Amino acid sequence: MLHARRHRTWLPFWQVNANTTFVMEWATGHGGYTDIVFIHAKDYLMLQKASDRLLSKYIYEAPPEAHELFRGPQWARNHLGNVNPSSVRDTCDESLYSWQCAAFEINQSHPQFVHRPWGRHGSQLGYHEGERAGDVRIAYSHPEMPWLLALHRFKITWHYPKNADTAHFRFPPGTPAGQYIVHYKWGGYLDCVDVDVLPDHKPVPQTKEGIYGYRPDEPDSYLKNDHCQYAAGQYDIASDEAASCAGGVAPPDGSATCFAIPPAGQLNNKGQTTEEALAACQARCSGARTVFRPRVAYNPLRLEGGEPMGGRCEALNVVPLTPPPQVAFPEDQNIPWGLGDCTRECFAGEPQGTSICYGLRETSRRTVEAPWDIIQDDPRDEVSILTPS
Repeated sequence: MLHARRHRTWLPFWQVNANTTFVMEWATGHGGYTDIVFIHAKDYLMLQKASDRLLSKYIYEAPPEAHELFRGPQWARNHLGNVNPSSVRDTCDESLYSWQCAAFEINQSHPQFVHRPWGRHGSQLGYHEGERAGDVRIAYSHPEMPWLLALHRFKITWHYPKNADTAHFRFPPGTPAGQYIVHYKWGGYLDCVDVDVLPDHKPVPQTKEGIYGYRPDEPDSYLKNDHCQYAAGQYDIASDEAASCAGGVAPPDGSATCFAIPPAGQLNNKGQTTEEALAACQARCSGARTVFRPRVAYNPLRLEGGEPMGGRCEALNVVPLTPPPQVAFPEDQNIPWGLGDCTRECFAGEPQGTSICYGLRETSRRTVEAPWDIIQDDPRDEVSILTPS
C-alpha cells in the first residue's frame, strides 16, 4: 500500500518559506494519537516504513534540542467545536478528575490561540497543559531515518469525530527549497499534503492567499492528457436538470451538458471551430455549480438518471462520437446519453470525426501509478484503440 501518491502535477497544496508558520487541522475521535510527519517529496516511498514502532523510535531517541523548535504557547494544540461543558474550566485543582478539566475557553488575544486563515473561528478551546503532556513535537536528523524531517504526535482527547484539533506548524529553519510532503496518520487512516518550500529570497506573503492559494478571478486552465478518460462510475456529471434538446435544437452553451467538438478545420452544428467548441465546454465546466451522480449499467454501458447535488465541475472528458471500426463493443460509449440535452438526436449531422465533451467532478481516488489500474488492449476501450503504438 502506498502511503502517498506520487506528485503528479506542478501544483502544490501550499507554499511556504522554511520558517513560515502555517495552520493544519485534523479530525478527532476514537482515541489514540495522530501522527503528522514531514518528509521530502523524493522520499515518499519511505512512508511505507513509517510504522508506529519506527516513529516511536524517532521520538524515544530524540536529543533534548529536538524539542526546542516547538517550545512556547504558540505551538500548543487547540480544539475546534463544541464539547461537553463539564470538561471546560478556566482553572484546575487536585479535586477534579482529568476529564473534568481538559480545556478552557480561549480568545484571539491569548498566546495559545490558533489563528485559522479560512472560514470562521467558531468555538475554539485551549487544552490545559496536563492534557497536552503526551503531545510530542520534534525536529532532528536521525541517522537511521535521514528522510524524516519532523514528527508531531498529538493525543486525541475527545470522541468528537465531527470536530477537529488544530495547531501551528513550520519546517525547520534552513530547510532547502523544494517539494515536500506533510503526511497524516491515525490508525489505518492516511492522508498527505504537497508543500512547496520556496527559497528565502522569494518570500511568501504571510496571508491566506499567499500560503494556501486562491481561486483567481480568471478563466480556469486545464491540463490535457491525451488518450485518457475518467471511467464511467468514477465521476459526477455537470448538467442542468432543465436542459433539453427539444426538436434536435441544442440549448445555450451556458446550460448544456454535452458539446460537439469538430475535427480541425471544420465547424460543428453551432458553427463553432474546434477551439471555440472546446472553450465553450471549458467555460460551462468552470461555471457549473450542480452535478449529477448517474447510475451505471452495463451490457451495453449506460449512464442513467441521477439526483442533482451541489458541486463544482473540475475536469472534462472528450470522447469520440463515433467509435472507430476496430472497437469490439462500439455500443459501450463513455458518454452520458440521455442526461439533459446529451442525446444522439442533438448531435445528428455533426462532421465525421467529432468528439463529445462534457464536464465532470471526479469521485474516484484510486491509486493510479503502475502497476495498478492498467488494462492492456481492452477491446471495450475506444481510447486504447486510438492510442498510437
